[in-house]
Amino acid sequence: DLVGAVRRLDPTGRYAMAVEEFLPFNDQPGGWLIAVDSGRLATVATWRGDFASTPAGTLADRLRPHTAGPVELRGSVVRLVATASALRGQRDTELWLDVNSAETGPRALSLGRIRPGPRVYAGAVPGCASGCRVTGLSVHGGLGEFTPRSGRLLFTRLSVAAATGSFRDVDAGFGRPGQWTRYTLAAPVATNDLTATPAGLVLRYAADSGDVPGASPFDTPVRLPAVVTRTAVSDPTPGRPAVVTGLDGDRLPVTVVGVAGVLPRAGAAGTMLDLTYAGRVLGPHQNLATAQVWLSTAAPADVARRLSSVGLDVVSSVTAAQRIAVLGRAGPALALLLFGCAAGLAAALAAGGTAVSVFLAGRRRAFELAAMQAVGVPRSTLLRACVGEQLVLLLTGVAVGTLAGFVGAWLALPAMPIFVDDVAVPPLHYLPAPLVVGGFLVVAVAAVAATGVLAAGLLLRSASPVRLREVQA
Repeated sequence: DLVGAVRRLDPTGRYAMAVEEFLPFNDQPGGWLIAVDSGRLATVATWRGDFASTPAGTLADRLRPHTAGPVELRGSVVRLVATASALRGQRDTELWLDVNSAETGPRALSLGRIRPGPRVYAGAVPGCASGCRVTGLSVHGGLGEFTPRSGRLLFTRLSVAAATGSFRDVDAGFGRPGQWTRYTLAAPVATNDLTATPAGLVLRYAADSGDVPGASPFDTPVRLPAVVTRTAVSDPTPGRPAVVTGLDGDRLPVTVVGVAGVLPRAGAAGTMLDLTYAGRVLGPHQNLATAQVWLSTAAPADVARRLSSVGLDVVSSVTAAQRIAVLGRAGPALALLLFGCAAGLAAALAAGGTAVSVFLAGRRRAFELAAMQAVGVPRSTLLRACVGEQLVLLLTGVAVGTLAGFVGAWLALPAMPIFVDDVAVPPLHYLPAPLVVGGFLVVAVAAVAATGVLAAGLLLRSASPVRLREVQA
């Protein structure tokens, strides 16, 4: 029981969530299937606001609508007390019990022929010694019976016992409204009426020869609620029926309760179900899914040891840091690093070119400044003019270069390959980080200002009246 083990590991639901995922073949509907312990989705899973227009908590509530509790057996022999009346058109009609266990899968077990009056129907239930779930009580016609049949059954008591133990009652909820619904394991029957009364559950039926009337515990929706991506099903409209691939590889009817652009792990082509419900509708085939435990950043450092303590063996682990490290060594990331180095080199060349330009123009400007000092212009005025001149030149370059950088990033980044393989990912954010860009601009402006003041001071210092005696080049 993956869900139970994870809940024992993390009773508060802060950092661990049970998940099973199944990647269908190319021709199977629904895309990548992830079944989650939906009550913990909003707390544990990483869910960006642009994954879907609906918050994760709301989608999780939709995945797990209210149903009745399961009817569970733990033993080897079962007894059912029922009263049959108004029986018509049947001689060898039998009462069957449907169960589903992790050990044997779904099974249908005969409890004996239906006889008028109150009776005790009993039978062995293989695979239920460690626990199984009742999935239905049904009325089956005998072999060779082709006549319509009808009748009334009152179910009053269900009990189970070990091979050598005494019987103990099971809370079947026969008298509880909403606990049982029409039989869901066969095609609908024309007359299959259920009524919960203080005396028990009343089944009135009228069926043709091939029909199977009965009752099923309402512990699972007939169509499982599903959150799908826009490309996973043909009609991803909330409220519409759809077909996806279940955890056993079989086709599974669902009802779309939410649409997402992407889903965690599944990407842009996937389906999300509630893990408990998905496990209850497993067909006769083996569960083909991969069992996982998702952890949030609140997980303790010794979580692997704690998983072992609740009976879960860790065979592999993947963290966000590991994934980021792998992506950081891939070709696109190295190309971006090369672009950054090239940009730094270009900036250094531009700074060098500016320095050379200032130096080459310095001798001519020194003559001009020396002449101004000779005619009485104050040195402080000349210093302010030189600083202003340098700052206008350099800061204009910073402003134009920054604007050009933003425009270039806006045009180029969406067209650049970010991943080596063609994977479905959430929408990428190309807007530069404000703190990084802002911090860089502050440092750049400060460096430019310091350079402008220094260049102006050196230029004015070289503007000595002695310069006027030199021949101007």
